[in-house]
This record gives sequence, structure tokens and C-alpha cells, in this order.
Amino acid sequence: MVQALGVFLSVTVLKPGRDGSQTGIISLHLVIFRRMKKTLLIPALVSLFIVASCNGVRQDQETPPVETAPPPPPAPPAASEVVAQEKLIGKWQRTDGGYVIEVKSLAQDGKLDAGYYNPNPIHVGRAAWQNDGGRLMVLIELSDVNYPGSTYSLDYQPQGDKLVGTYFQAVEKQTYQVEFSRLK
Repeated sequence: MVQALGVFLSVTVLKPGRDGSQTGIISLHLVIFRRMKKTLLIPALVSLFIVASCNGVRQDQETPPVETAPPPPPAPPAASEVVAQEKLIGKWQRTDGGYVIEVKSLAQDGKLDAGYYNPNPIHVGRAAWQNDGGRLMVLIELSDVNYPGSTYSLDYQPQGDKLVGTYFQAVEKQTYQVEFSRLK
């Protein structure tokens, strides 16, 4: 039969509430038995230390959201960017064949009105442009027989007045390095 030593430990921790009042009572009661006093004393003291060090922190409380100002609206493009963007307009011929891209117009929202010819018209499913810190980029996705999903990703190079990049031929799953020169 196990006999008690007569040691009874009681610990009470009061946690402060949001309004400063004492709430959330946590109590720890420990009775040390003769046969188990060494095995229970150390875990009990560790538990006491952990409970006391919590000092009123509750895991179920949410941190209030931090208020942030909305981002400023994007700045209008500089005059030099607008001029550079206009350089995309025109007819461009691929240097390794008779393929032609015709950029008819571009909108400030990134849309591009473009045609593609080999030498007959091929349907352009999507065309877009972007000015990334002065780097003009063009994306043209074809959606026609023998071309579904084929894509041109091109950069405008002002030195040489050309479009350079890649052509992904979706049917063959091949990517080619390509270059277009402006037709006069």
C-alpha cells in the first residue's frame, strides 16, 4: 500500500485580463507519494516553472490586425516611356523566314492589337506588351490550326531596332531563339 508523505503543494497563478482584472485561475496540486517522490518531484517543478513563466499569455487570443495605408496609385508613364512604347508599332519580319508580326496599336493597360502572317494570316489569340523599367516586352500567343498555344516572348532592343526572344512551337513542344527586324 502506498502511503502519503504528508506533502501537499498548491500553486495558484492569476492571469491579468484585458481590463486589468485578475482572471483565468490555474491551480496545480501535487501530492508526493513515498515510492514516486523522485519521479514526480522533477516533472512537477518543471511544470510549475512553465506555468509561472507564461505570465498571462493566452494562446487563443488573436493579435489585433495592424492597420496599413493602401498602396499609392501607380505613377503615370513618363514621356520617354510612351515614346519608347510607340516603337513597337509596325511590321516585323523574322530573320530566318517569311514570318511577320504586325503591331497595329497598343493600349496603356498592356493589350496589343497584333497580327501574325506565315505568309497568310494566323489567328492571334492573345497579345500583350509590358514596360518593365524601360525594357519593352511583347507576348503573342497564336490560336490557329497547327499553332494552338504557340507563343512568342520577345524583348525590344533599341540598338538595332529589333525584337529578340523565343518562339515556343506548342505542337512540336520545341523552343527556338528568334529575331525580328523592322520592315521599312
